[in-house]
Amino acid sequence: MLRRKLLARIGLLISAFVCGAVVAVVLLQRVVHEIDRVNEDTARLTDGVNELAASITALEAQRLTGSAAVEPTAELFAASAVDGAMDKLASHPVTQGPNGEAAEVFIRISSVLPAFTRGQHAASDAEALASSIALRGEVRTLGQITSRYAAAEREALGRHFRMLVLGLTLAAIVMVNASVIVLLHTAYMILRPVDQLVAASRELALERFDHRVQIDQEDEFGELAHAYNQLAEQLEANEQRKMETLRQVAVALNHDLNNTLAAIELELRLADLQTGGDPKLAERFTRMHKSVARVAKAVRSLAEVRRIVLTEYMPGQLMLDLERSVSDGDAPAATDVPSAAQEAPHP
Repeated sequence: MLRRKLLARIGLLISAFVCGAVVAVVLLQRVVHEIDRVNEDTARLTDGVNELAASITALEAQRLTGSAAVEPTAELFAASAVDGAMDKLASHPVTQGPNGEAAEVFIRISSVLPAFTRGQHAASDAEALASSIALRGEVRTLGQITSRYAAAEREALGRHFRMLVLGLTLAAIVMVNASVIVLLHTAYMILRPVDQLVAASRELALERFDHRVQIDQEDEFGELAHAYNQLAEQLEANEQRKMETLRQVAVALNHDLNNTLAAIELELRLADLQTGGDPKLAERFTRMHKSVARVAKAVRSLAEVRRIVLTEYMPGQLMLDLERSVSDGDAPAATDVPSAAQEAPHP
């Protein structure tokens, strides 16, 4: 269950990053294609204007030198170059717009161009000169318009590229932050139950069997918490059975030993009265009284035992530590017992 959750979250993050990378590559590829299109479009438009200007200049040069009158084919070749440049410009969308400034200029060039190409056969040189001046002015205007158009296209493309980079950067930041949040939540989902189980294990080592773990997760940690609680309940029940058995033993010992100790105590008192005041015998009887009282106290302590605390009586031999078993303090584990020199009483 936990494994599926981790795989699902990690898989989701990886899928999100892969999809984001694919989208970024596609968008950047489109921008690259748009850059190529703008460059190609601008180059075609600029070449068309330059070819038209060059063809007009070549045709004027032929007329000024008079070579057109000698070789009519030269004039026809120059005129065909002008027509080719016009066809190239006519195929561009900027010259075909219904309301565009470039389209209006292109229409005026098309209306002036027939008079210019007929300049050699015109009624006067003044008509040819006027058509040439008008044509050059319109071509210059078209060149300015196409330059502004190309600059506007590059500027729009630059804005689009900057917005795309900004959008991709923001998306990357959002994805990284979302990934950090998901990873932190995943770490919390793992570390919190681990801390609870570690703390519960420490409580169990201190023999606090009433401690329980509260983990409300339907996964492996929930199963571990349930198993720990069952183990603690079983150990607590075993400890209670031990205490109950020890108390029953103490009751039995009290019942059997109290009468015996009372008889011994009575006999000691009678013997003490018969000593005639001998100090040595009185001292012995006093030690016997203390020993009997210590035995009675030990038997009574068995009924007040709260937990089992063992201490080392001799190497390899443990005994019940009544003093610490009766107290409410924390008890060490059975293996963490004091040395025999510190705890073992003298036999």
